[in-house]
Amino acid sequence: MKKYRVINLLTLLTVFGLVACVDTNSSSTSSNESSESISSTSQEDGSSDSSSITNPGTINLSNAAPRLDILESVVITPSFLDGAVPAALTIGEYDTSKVLVEQNNDENYSLTVTCLAADTDERITLSGLSGETAILRVRSTEANYLDKASQDKQNWFEPLSGLTPLTNTLDSEMPIGVDVSYVKQIYDNGGHYFNQDGVEEPIFKILKDAGYTAVRIKQFVDPYNHEIGVEPVSYGGGTNDAATNLWLAKWAYHFGLDVMIDFHYSDYYAHPGQQIIPKAWKDVASSDEMVSLIEEYTKASLQLYKDNGIDVKFIQIGNEVTTGLLHDYPGDDVDHLTGDNPGYVTSKSTYRDLNVSGSLYGGQFAKYVKAGNDAAKEIYPEAQTIVHIARGFTGTNIYDDVYDALVNVDYDIIGVSCYIWNQGRPSALSNLLTYLNGKYPSKKVMICEVSYGFTLEGNSNATNLFSDYDDEGEKPMSGYEVSPSGQALLLRDYLDVMNNASNGYGMFYWGGDFIPVNGSGWADSLTKSTWANQALFSYNGKALPSLYFLNELK
Repeated sequence: MKKYRVINLLTLLTVFGLVACVDTNSSSTSSNESSESISSTSQEDGSSDSSSITNPGTINLSNAAPRLDILESVVITPSFLDGAVPAALTIGEYDTSKVLVEQNNDENYSLTVTCLAADTDERITLSGLSGETAILRVRSTEANYLDKASQDKQNWFEPLSGLTPLTNTLDSEMPIGVDVSYVKQIYDNGGHYFNQDGVEEPIFKILKDAGYTAVRIKQFVDPYNHEIGVEPVSYGGGTNDAATNLWLAKWAYHFGLDVMIDFHYSDYYAHPGQQIIPKAWKDVASSDEMVSLIEEYTKASLQLYKDNGIDVKFIQIGNEVTTGLLHDYPGDDVDHLTGDNPGYVTSKSTYRDLNVSGSLYGGQFAKYVKAGNDAAKEIYPEAQTIVHIARGFTGTNIYDDVYDALVNVDYDIIGVSCYIWNQGRPSALSNLLTYLNGKYPSKKVMICEVSYGFTLEGNSNATNLFSDYDDEGEKPMSGYEVSPSGQALLLRDYLDVMNNASNGYGMFYWGGDFIPVNGSGWADSLTKSTWANQALFSYNGKALPSLYFLNELK
């Protein structure tokens, strides 16, 4: 966090040196004393030369600029975003741009700025109700990570060991990414991400610098409970509606990362155990009406990205559609937080009318997937579409059932979940790739989800699923120690399989961003992170060595 506290300007110059350059454009006139105190050069655009700016530091708004009688808003346009995500906010409002303004007394204000890139100039405009403004340029250089004793004890940041190079040179066209669906929620609740050197940077920059080429973002339709109060209350889990995802996609795209949008066609997580139609679609009476809704929603969502200059490269038509798509009827939400799944999930029911249900067996599955796929191709003709399932690698019947049903759908990629304790080891994945290449030779295969634990240490903001006491769930596997090196080795082995197969195409890590931050759980604000010990960052947000495993394979 970088905080600029209001103090006397002479104290500021004495202790820190000049940290903020201020120019004004005001209906009132600043004093000579104020203008002489600012030892920077005014620029034509109304900003100031930042060559002498250092950080940390503080500013005196009342001396440095005409008094802003009532501070109405702050506009920040960080240079690393090139204006892509500006934000305006009123006093006391904590926005995703990470600017907080607090009025200390009638004349002084404190300004807090967080989650900005190191070694960049930040341009901040303060505006008063009567039209006066103060424009500041502040250089951000200090944002250091503090190690915790438990992390040092477990050697989380020791260099990776046991990695060997890939069998063949990594295909330069192979997309390798991380799902970043939780990032905005984590930032909103005060989380931070740090690179391997302990310097706070946007997570998207950290991923790009570590060699990743893409991000994956899950998309819900209406992830809100409308029964609790006047304003909708988030189901949590990232609150990944179109507005949240546009924010995420802008950041990712700015840093040169390709974007995958993972349509769940649900208001909440879709997976083999639940494929719940959105609340707004619950009264659909025919498959043709459902097709229209799928098409309209898909096109409108993707058009939003396109209108904002984002070239979406990958589009998932449903998430883990092993049992079908849109085949459960939504339950009713309750008027309070549950600390668990919302009523939308817990009181769901299965569609009995196969003329509407998207069940794989006897329902409208192929029709619905085709509607989403065709709509996606209409907005992004060059994007690659994915149909993703979660099933063990040792049996092929379900792969036959799903992908034989889609013979008339022009999708591009077969997507698989790849959790070693559920789907199987790299050798089993290799056998599956061989089978799929023989049966569906025109389709590439992508790992859409993979993860592994780096520790069994607990955290007060986590209820980790990965443990050594659950034989049925997420658990340590022989050959892969629970450590960053174990994470890296598992990723290396799966990537090697994909790189060696003619139809292997890409790998995305799930939950790599899901650090434990209060209020940022898997469901509503009463829940905790269930994936914190499988993230690619420590519990306090510092990049683990496993995040950089690609650098070790070169």
